[in-house]
Amino acid sequence: MRYAALMVAALESTFGQSFGFASRPGFAQTGDFALHAAGPSGAAFNFGDSEPRFDISSLAWFAHRYKRPIDARLLDGYDGWYLPFTVIWAGRMRGERLTGEPPTGKVFRSADLACFRNSWSTKPRVRPVYVAIKGGNFFSAEGRTSGRSEDVILHAQADAGSFIVDGAKQRWIIDLGSDDYDLPGYFDHGVDCQSGPRWRYYRTQTAGHNTLVIGGRNQVPNAYAPIIGYCVDGDCKWVVFDLSAAYGKPAGSIRRGAALIGRQVVIQDEIGPEVSGTVVWTAHTSAEPTSVAGPVARFRSREDRFVARILEPAATSFEITSPPEPKSFPIADIRHLHGRSCLPGEGAWMSELPRRTDHDGKRAGGALIRRLQIVWPKGTRRVCVALLPDCDDGEMPLPVTPLSEWLAKRPVRLARYPRLEYRANPVRATQPERAWARRDLVALP
Repeated sequence: MRYAALMVAALESTFGQSFGFASRPGFAQTGDFALHAAGPSGAAFNFGDSEPRFDISSLAWFAHRYKRPIDARLLDGYDGWYLPFTVIWAGRMRGERLTGEPPTGKVFRSADLACFRNSWSTKPRVRPVYVAIKGGNFFSAEGRTSGRSEDVILHAQADAGSFIVDGAKQRWIIDLGSDDYDLPGYFDHGVDCQSGPRWRYYRTQTAGHNTLVIGGRNQVPNAYAPIIGYCVDGDCKWVVFDLSAAYGKPAGSIRRGAALIGRQVVIQDEIGPEVSGTVVWTAHTSAEPTSVAGPVARFRSREDRFVARILEPAATSFEITSPPEPKSFPIADIRHLHGRSCLPGEGAWMSELPRRTDHDGKRAGGALIRRLQIVWPKGTRRVCVALLPDCDDGEMPLPVTPLSEWLAKRPVRLARYPRLEYRANPVRATQPERAWARRDLVALP
């Protein structure tokens, strides 16, 4: 969008018009993505090869050109490489008052992306929760998967159904992001968009994402995996994806729902009888596990806590595992490396990045990444997991309703019931917060 903004600005200042570019559907609302696709931790949903930090310099032009105060507000404190652009298009909109808060739920249909939060506040005492989840990587009104090379998104990964979860200060469920671009064949998807060397790397594979791995196989990376229903209003926000094509199955065979109800994130998967093979539910986290016992897993990061609970099936357990060790691959021609040099005798080999988070601008120099997973019992057709950030209370007796009920607009609602309040460390809850903590989920009649 940085280049698009510069192009349109140049056309309009030179020719007095943009030749239709500025009026393209959705172009003026570009800032909505930068607003909704970042959580209270400050990091963006870094699916594919994208980064967890936006360069939002182009929003200076969008705020000026389309009179959008919210875009100007996003620029507060910007100090990136393209700071001169924010001076050229001065913050004339910053002084204008915003008319109400933006919605706390947003669905981007063209990208099959849903972003939900319970509050726009980032203050720990408010206990914000954020979840974002994506569908497939091929977008077509006809809903057909394409095998044409020109329809492949170069930086896409096999990540249909992958999601992230934020609390107030950190990301609890993470996306590993891209690997080293110098890995051999990193951008070679293969002639069928599925068999190229790109898919041998853990960070691009389905196994390296927060989704389902079925039969130990990779997803179809360019499959059409659309949103088939959603609600972005009120205290119960939800979305349902049809992931069937990503696994080479008929429509309706594999569906994933994600909901934010109050402060609770629910991930629910359902598969049909035509789906065979071992099914593994996976989520990646850099938090330290403190207790993994049966259907409940507890984590900590400094003074904060995170709880995951399997709601269905009852006899299923979590497992904590480590991602596979990084592998090394020979480089055929070192002239293709990006600024690296190999001394004689060293050999030209490239290794995958360590299974760690980024830290202080260094790739994979941070905390160790672990896999929280569920191996579905044989014959299981539904798995439902509840996730609660910034909380050390594992008592979450939530009901489970079929995804068909979600799609019929009758998923769940909030209702009061007496129970122990959530404990969010280290801040003491206020009276309104204690009232909110006594609410939970019940199925609609």
